[in-house]
Amino acid sequence: YYFSSTLHESYQQLGTEVGPVDLATIYNFCEYMQSKLGDPRLLDRHLVFYAEKEVPFRTNAIFLLSCYLMMFEDWSPERTSRTFAAMGNRLFVMYRDSSSLPASYFISLLDCLRGLVKATKLRWFHYANFDVHKYIWLGNPQNFFLHQPCDKFLLLKAPDEAHETLVVRDYCNLFKRFDVTVVVALGDKLKYDPNEFEDEGIRHVHLPFEDEYIPSVKVVEDFWNVCKEEGTVAVHCSNGGRRSATLISLWIMEVHGWTARDCISWLRIVRPGSIVGPQQHYLALVERSL
Repeated sequence: YYFSSTLHESYQQLGTEVGPVDLATIYNFCEYMQSKLGDPRLLDRHLVFYAEKEVPFRTNAIFLLSCYLMMFEDWSPERTSRTFAAMGNRLFVMYRDSSSLPASYFISLLDCLRGLVKATKLRWFHYANFDVHKYIWLGNPQNFFLHQPCDKFLLLKAPDEAHETLVVRDYCNLFKRFDVTVVVALGDKLKYDPNEFEDEGIRHVHLPFEDEYIPSVKVVEDFWNVCKEEGTVAVHCSNGGRRSATLISLWIMEVHGWTARDCISWLRIVRPGSIVGPQQHYLALVERSL
């Protein structure tokens, strides 16, 4: 029985990158596979999944199949990666960042699978309890454009009261549901009044540094001190996926012992387009010093 889906084609490019696809796509693909494997009409038939000749689409198809094998057949990332690599040259490609600059750092299928497994072991992603509709709604740029890569942090775009229907009070109401105690802003200019967060009992800290660049030692130290003092931390820059994701990765590397590749891969699965350009090399350098 030959079958396919369009899920591996669903990645929305932010630049010239091609993936990996996000958590909602992984979840929906696994549901789709379960429906095929549980179909009584197909119990006595061999199932063959096919994908397009275009290598980027095929890479995401392999990634989705690999996720299914790990979550439902208990395959390891290494076994999964080896199995597909043995099927032929150029079957899949490496993933790059969403920057407009020439690619200088790549993550592999294996990197992404390892990041997903580590996050699953920490229950940052739990298939049985995953609310795909909530993930999609919160992650919609027309809403909060918010994701939760781990239990310590929320990652979101900067509130902009001049151009959005959402106001600071909407963010405060949402943050209280996640037990957020502090908002850390990394962008140069704020398009809201930070005192409105303070008035609602949510501390506000401003640690600006330039987009697509790396943080100073002082920014890192100040961020670390905030994280040690507070509970759940909501972090935003302008778009939420570059400066914010870089600092969150530093915390994950230090506290949980992840590699830079683990962090970059996982953050891009949670929030596509995260961590770009020199930020990637910066995390790799920090990893060597830990």
